[in-house]
Amino acid sequence: MNSKIGIGITTRDRNEVFAYTLSRLVEHLPKDCTLAIVDDNSKVPVVEADYRFENNVGVARAKNKCLELLKDCDHIFLFCLLYTSPSPRDRTRSRMPSSA
Repeated sequence: MNSKIGIGITTRDRNEVFAYTLSRLVEHLPKDCTLAIVDDNSKVPVVEADYRFENNVGVARAKNKCLELLKDCDHIFLFCLLYTSPSPRDRTRSRMPSSA
């Protein structure tokens, strides 16, 4: 019996970090994995989003939308790319894009 894996990503105004995260994530996804992407009203809409809120609704509601989109999955993992930026100190230790 195969368990269905679902991965949800919520994002808002982190387009560069989102693009980097998505590119890394898809390299390792199982073939039968379901990916749900929710844009919490980014200034520049996320083209890959499965759902986009027309007004900013916050982290909790955006994550709940991911859960709703992934309701048929047995195991769900949520990634949240909202609001904060890494400090300059964190950027030097990270492989994230420097403008993140």
